Amino acid sequence: ELHHLATCLVDLKGHRMICQSIIPGILHNSDLSSLAEYGTIDDKKTIVATEQSHEKMLKVAEQLNLKVNKVIDQTNGASVEIAGSTEVKGIKGSDKRFYVVDL
Repeated sequence: ELHHLATCLVDLKGHRMICQSIIPGILHNSDLSSLAEYGTIDDKKTIVATEQSHEKMLKVAEQLNLKVNKVIDQTNGASVEIAGSTEVKGIKGSDKRFYVVDL
């Protein structure tokens, strides 16, 4: 299953804000890279795509008509397929759910 964060749009006194809930467990983990299962969390230096998360994201990309891109991981030079933007993040929360952020 694929999960997303609770999100709302707030217009207040001429300012627009996007507010989101927090992924469970993300504040209690000092090593965010251990939670990453898809995409990048360090400004596109390390690209992660586990087989299970990539299969989920391919289904999403097909439904949303998103292109699958090949991205070079700057840490080891490997080519990694990412469904959608390089900004997408797939994170496993402490509740063991797979959350997609910045799709």
